[in-house]
Amino acid sequence: MVKHPDPVDFCETFLRHEQENNTARGIWPSVNRIIDRVLARQCEMAPVYEELLRKLDEEKVQRLLESIVGIPAVWSEDYISDARAAARRQNAIRERIGVLARELSQLFREREELSNHSGMSARGIDDVVDVLRQASIDNGLFVSFLEDPLQRLQYQFDDKYWPTLGDFIEAIADNANTYEIEPTDEITRAATSSTKTSLADSVRALMSAIESKKLGGLYGLPTHFRLTDESVATIINVTLNRDSDSLIGSDYVKRLRQRDRGSRRNEDSIK
Repeated sequence: MVKHPDPVDFCETFLRHEQENNTARGIWPSVNRIIDRVLARQCEMAPVYEELLRKLDEEKVQRLLESIVGIPAVWSEDYISDARAAARRQNAIRERIGVLARELSQLFREREELSNHSGMSARGIDDVVDVLRQASIDNGLFVSFLEDPLQRLQYQFDDKYWPTLGDFIEAIADNANTYEIEPTDEITRAATSSTKTSLADSVRALMSAIESKKLGGLYGLPTHFRLTDESVATIINVTLNRDSDSLIGSDYVKRLRQRDRGSRRNEDSIK
């Protein structure tokens, strides 16, 4: 008969080992602070440890514990708030680029028209290849490998083969009006999926991190694995150091999961 380790002893031993390694290497002080909270609230975490070792083997439990203490350290409230602010700023920049590039494109076209038909020619760069060359004058790699082949192409094909500066900049405007701002990872996507900052961001980040572990491999979680609502609530309460007046319960996590499933169904129906 396989003898299973004591859940509390097994998990806390691993967490202390992680903390000692971080300290010895001078890394992840934020993770160490989370571990301190987890160790200090042993009574609350004990049922979580029991669930983990009941559902997973020891190696997988250790990998999941890394996420439990690592996710709130990296995807903190400040990080998530900054990510939302960055998305808003990116969208504002995108819109501004579209407006300015459109205006600049029109100005270049007007300048070209005046130069061709008014008897007054504006002297300046009006060839995209010359723009590339001037913009790359301090780029040693461009000068060494691209400048000569590009110049040969410029001599080989006259202006009708190349976009005008107006066309070139209009393409930038068109792109600015179509590209979307996207999170760089699924955890950030989950944590910023709602428009307003709330505790739900941290819950979604944790659940997304768990889902990301279901990718196969030696330490990948089973596809059917799911932490109970009670355990998710406990992890959030402990890792975020919520006091007795602000604790969340399983009902909070259950409602959030139901709401998110409903949102995904609506999105799928629209697609």
